Amino acid sequence: MKRANKSFVIERYKDKDRLKNYIEKTKKGLNFEEEKIIERHVPKSSSILVVGCGTGREIYGLKKLGFKDIVGVDISPDMTKEAKKILPEVKFY
Repeated sequence: MKRANKSFVIERYKDKDRLKNYIEKTKKGLNFEEEKIIERHVPKSSSILVVGCGTGREIYGLKKLGFKDIVGVDISPDMTKEAKKILPEVKFY
């Protein structure tokens, strides 16, 4: 990623109101359609990498469905910091 783009993304997700909004969405987890697709096509024994995980919305939902081996990666340190608070048992980078 170009340095200017990376800086833009990191700065964008430092905004406290934006973070608060993402945290609220995270605690809702997956939507109905996402849950049904995952339940139908992804074995519970799968190892999952969520790229661009933000505050961990998908990971939160996957944990609620019973998935255990999940790792989240995001470019924004502020987003992964919040994700670690919500899901301390998950590895975030």
